[in-house]
Amino acid sequence: MPPEKIRNVEKYCAMIEAVLFASPKPMTLGEIIRMTKINPEYIKEALRILEIRYQKEEHGIALSKLGDSYKLSVKHEYSRRVAGITKSELSRGLLRVLSLIAYNQPANQSDIVKIIGNRTYEYVKDLEKMGFVKGEKKGKTKILTTTQAFESYFATSPEIMKKEMEKLKATKVVEQAKTNETSKSSDEKPEQKEPAIEQKKDEKTNEPTKA
Repeated sequence: MPPEKIRNVEKYCAMIEAVLFASPKPMTLGEIIRMTKINPEYIKEALRILEIRYQKEEHGIALSKLGDSYKLSVKHEYSRRVAGITKSELSRGLLRVLSLIAYNQPANQSDIVKIIGNRTYEYVKDLEKMGFVKGEKKGKTKILTTTQAFESYFATSPEIMKKEMEKLKATKVVEQAKTNETSKSSDEKPEQKEPAIEQKKDEKTNEPTKA
């Protein structure tokens, strides 16, 4: 490759890297073209170079392809260290449905509808467009599973996610048991009776005197 072309490609890599880093969501090839005004062929070459470059051990991030979109994401081995500071542009509803699918996969869409409601269909459609979920028609419902794009984006796997959720559930069970035990102990405390009022008696009749 001629030196001039190499310099141009490196410049394009830097520009695309900056755009992907600044974007709060995955970007399609068309969006990258509109933002950078770079020739599509150069963009494809630059993306290929970035993908190979980020696979090296000295980089903590990777270039992830989510469906027809691209995103810079933290590598799986560093995901726990940044868990407290990373943010997702997915809504709470989308994340909840995605978590249910990841935990229960292969998951029946009809079962998730029973938990979330009819908005599940909309959420699943959005997750399929994002490339995080794939659905296979089975009778009147769909069997849902997560994709490789899900693992790349969240820098985790369904197996690890399931283990973490099991730990969280176990912790909640222990905490609830402690709360119940505390409440039970409180209920079992003996009632304190008010001291009886000693009445004065008449010395002659030995009967209580009137106030």
